[in-house]
Amino acid sequence: MGDGRGASPAAGVVEVDLTDTRERLLRAAFAAFVSEGFERARVQDIAAAAGFTTGAIYRNFESKIDLLLAVMRRYGSSFLEGELGRLAREHDGDTLVDLGATTLAGPASDLHRVLIDVAGVAARDAQVRSALAEVLDEVRSTYDAAIRAAQDEGQLDPALPSEAVVSLILTLMVGSFALKGLGLARPSEADARAVLERLVAALEPGPEPAS
Repeated sequence: MGDGRGASPAAGVVEVDLTDTRERLLRAAFAAFVSEGFERARVQDIAAAAGFTTGAIYRNFESKIDLLLAVMRRYGSSFLEGELGRLAREHDGDTLVDLGATTLAGPASDLHRVLIDVAGVAARDAQVRSALAEVLDEVRSTYDAAIRAAQDEGQLDPALPSEAVVSLILTLMVGSFALKGLGLARPSEADARAVLERLVAALEPGPEPAS
């Protein structure tokens, strides 16, 4: 009889298969949300496009809304892990300007179209609203930690309420997503940077009072 040590490779193969299944479902769901919108996209069509039955979705996701949440995290990961990751490490004015310029002037994407569609659904569906709020709360937490750290280090004015600064940043970010999702004009990177440099400068500590 074997000692059981041969079971590990088999377990590893299953894990890879499950990961591949999940990734294929996420790709199919994202494509469906882009082309059909969240409400019109059908779970059975998403599963079929990925090469599976509907059961595969519910083995990987609790619900269609859980699938949506996973899609937003998967396709927003470059922003969440890249730009926001940099802000978490380098919480200074230059990083805020760089991140803001990319957000305001960067190209539109299918993700922006999905987000604007989901925002419309969220206005009338509490469960979708909760899922969208969960993602935005993760972004808010990163911004809040970065702004507080910048204030502690004297790079931003500590007298300013950090919650209001974060709300301003989120308003600009979500507003830019809406403009891109609707295909409206966006500023050039140079123009966005010029405005943001002025805005961030206003958030920096003022000159020391004369003694």
